[in-house]
Amino acid sequence: MSVRVFVVRPWHLPALLSAFLLVNPRRRDIVAFRGRLMPAILAAGCGLPGLLPGHRAYMVGADGRFTGLGVTRPRHERRQASIISLVLQGAPPLALAVDEAPGASELHLCADLLGGICADHAAQGFVSVFARLPDPSAFEPAFAEAGFATAVREHTYVRPPASAPEPPDIPGLRVQDAADAWEVFQLYRQTTPAPVQQAEALTSRRWESPSLGRSVFRGGGRPSEIYVVDGPHGLDAWLEVRLDAGDGHRLELMVHPRSDHLVTALLAHALWRAGQGTVRPVGATVRDHQASIAAGLRAAGFDPSATHRLLVKHMAIRVSGKMLRGALDRATN
Repeated sequence: MSVRVFVVRPWHLPALLSAFLLVNPRRRDIVAFRGRLMPAILAAGCGLPGLLPGHRAYMVGADGRFTGLGVTRPRHERRQASIISLVLQGAPPLALAVDEAPGASELHLCADLLGGICADHAAQGFVSVFARLPDPSAFEPAFAEAGFATAVREHTYVRPPASAPEPPDIPGLRVQDAADAWEVFQLYRQTTPAPVQQAEALTSRRWESPSLGRSVFRGGGRPSEIYVVDGPHGLDAWLEVRLDAGDGHRLELMVHPRSDHLVTALLAHALWRAGQGTVRPVGATVRDHQASIAAGLRAAGFDPSATHRLLVKHMAIRVSGKMLRGALDRATN
C-alpha cells in the first residue's frame, strides 16, 4: 500500500471536501473535534491562507485515495502544537463499523498520518505535539508506534443546564491581571506533579492572556472570565469560566492544597457566572491528581462524562542560551 501525507493547500480543497464531506463514508473520529464544525470544514478553513493563523490540516492518501485527515493548532507555549482532530474514513478496505476494533491497515494509516504531522512540525521548529485520546482507545498502538507517550489522564464532568443562585462573596477573589501570570504559573507548579510539568513544559506565558480559540472555527464563544484568589502566601486559586465554548460553558480550576476549602465556593461562583448568559450544560476537566476538585464537581451536580489521556511527543529539547555537552548528555539520558 502506497501512503502519502501532505499539508492541505487551497488547491486540495475540492478533493478534501469531496472525500470527507460529500461522500460521507463511515468515519472514525480518533481525536474528536470539540467545536461546532465538521472536521472537513475545519480542515478547509486551515487550507485558506490567513483564515486560521497557525493551524494546519493534513491528509493521508493510500493507493490514490484519501483515507485520513488531521488538524493541528498552536498551543499557548511557543513551538508546541495540539492535534485537535484526527479522522479516518471507512470506505473499503476500511469499511468497518465504528464500534469494531480497527484492522492493521487502519492502525498503520493512523501511525503514518501522525508521523507526517510530527515530521512537518519538526521541520518548522516545533518541539512538542500533543493529542487527547479517549481512554481506552483501540488506536493506542498507532500513537505508541508514532512515538507518543501519556502525560496525564483527564476526566470530563458535565452538569446539565440549570440556573444557579448568586453565591456569597469569596475573600480575595478578583479578576486576573496580566501581571498575575507569574503567580498563576507558581500555583500550577505547586499543584501539578513533576512528571506532568516536564511533559507539558509550560511557562508563565500560558496564563498571560485568555485561552486560544475564540472563533466559530475554533469552537470558542465569548471571551473568558478569569479570576484569582489572593491569599497570605500567594495565590490560593485560579478560575477560568469560558462562556458558550463549543457545546456548552466550560470551567477550569486550580486550587492550592492549603485552600481546598475554596473549591465549593469557587464552583458556585463559576456556575453563577455561567448562568448569567444562555442556560447551557457546563463542562469541566480535571486530572488524576485533582481529587478535591473532582469531589467538588460531583457534589455540585456534575456527572462523569468521559476520560481521556493527554499524549505528547517531544521532537526536540528546548534550551535557553548555551549548554555544556555534559549537561545536555545528562538531560537526555
